[in-house]
Amino acid sequence: MNIDRDLVDRSLLKVGEEPLTDQDIETETSKYRNIKKFYLSTFLEALSSTPWTSAQKFIPLIADEEATNNTSYAYMYPLPVDCSKALRLQNNDYFVIHGKTLYTNTLDAVLQYVTNGRIALEEDYLPDDDDYPEYDPPVYEDKFYEYIETRLASKLALKFSADQKLYQLLYSEAQLISSEAIKTSKDNSAADKNGDPWWGTECGLGGV
Repeated sequence: MNIDRDLVDRSLLKVGEEPLTDQDIETETSKYRNIKKFYLSTFLEALSSTPWTSAQKFIPLIADEEATNNTSYAYMYPLPVDCSKALRLQNNDYFVIHGKTLYTNTLDAVLQYVTNGRIALEEDYLPDDDDYPEYDPPVYEDKFYEYIETRLASKLALKFSADQKLYQLLYSEAQLISSEAIKTSKDNSAADKNGDPWWGTECGLGGV
């Protein structure tokens, strides 16, 4: 995954800064180092806090039958390496998450979750010319990138100018975008419920 230069430039514009230049990157200026630091953290923060519709995946889980299960749940499943936010199991079955393991009484569990595009460590190919070679995310919805742009700008406002008022304004704007995305996700879940009860209600979900 590479930094989206256009997105970053819009974030910089929001805080009154000049666009990122090739020289900034080549010489690793303070501006570039801060952007690279905040970009990934903002990306991961967004995916772990909001069920972005275009980031959702379904995957059958494989039970870990060798590890010791010290819980009262019948099955333990390692989470997918790219799981940023677990949403629900089939039939809205109950589950809990400890660390990187999901526990449930559901046999042959299928998980709906938000992906951050992280690549499994055993992958042979990691593009070393990428800014973040361990991530290969899908294309998310426009609102996701709008959130990243605005939330990143709020962080840069504090870093570059310590302007608390501008930070709060941008932070509030980002939260509004996130709230709209959550509403859209819930609306989609309601539509699914009408057509297929597999992914309906919000109740009975542990670890969400």
